[in-house]
Amino acid sequence: MKTSESVWKTLSEIDVSNHIEQKGNLNYLSWAWAWSTLCTHYPDATYTYTEPKWCQWSATCEVEVSVTVEGMTRTMWLPVMDYKNKSIQNPSSRDISDARIRCLVKAIAMHGLGMCLYLGETTPQAIKDTSKDLVNYNTSVREHIYSISAIKEALENNDLETAAEEWGQLNEDEQRSIWKAPSKGGIFTTQELATIKTSDFREAGIAVAQAV
Repeated sequence: MKTSESVWKTLSEIDVSNHIEQKGNLNYLSWAWAWSTLCTHYPDATYTYTEPKWCQWSATCEVEVSVTVEGMTRTMWLPVMDYKNKSIQNPSSRDISDARIRCLVKAIAMHGLGMCLYLGETTPQAIKDTSKDLVNYNTSVREHIYSISAIKEALENNDLETAAEEWGQLNEDEQRSIWKAPSKGGIFTTQELATIKTSDFREAGIAVAQAV
């Protein structure tokens, strides 16, 4: 296994859920915990900062941090922001220092530790579960792609009866297996899902069934 892959596997599997802190609506890891945990596994890890990059027209700036683990360097950057994620104009030295610390944690995450927070999860297992669900969903989509294509085409043509007929040929388990919001990778659009849930769609399905 390559060194970078080994580092990622080791750090990404560490459960950070008991070390998450919150300020406002933001979840974050303590920089001290993140750094000490990294050094527990890789005591030769190092980090470096560059000079802040200033945007003259808005009087804001951006910090950059590089973290090196086992010879692999990952670099991240971060605007100097308040806890509403708004860039601070004319930031103080304390603002810049705080941003550097936040960016340090972000750069450490690029090696795996705490990356789950940036993926909207709090534990590595949650990411694995999400990935497994997505694999299962994509498998269902492939199995029923002809029905899905027929439903989408009928809905595009405002042909509720044909769409309802195709939908009705799937059993309840199959329907559930391909039902996913587009924001989570679903194949149906928000409008298509909304239409399938309407009483007009159900009535069209009933009419088709009665006509058979």
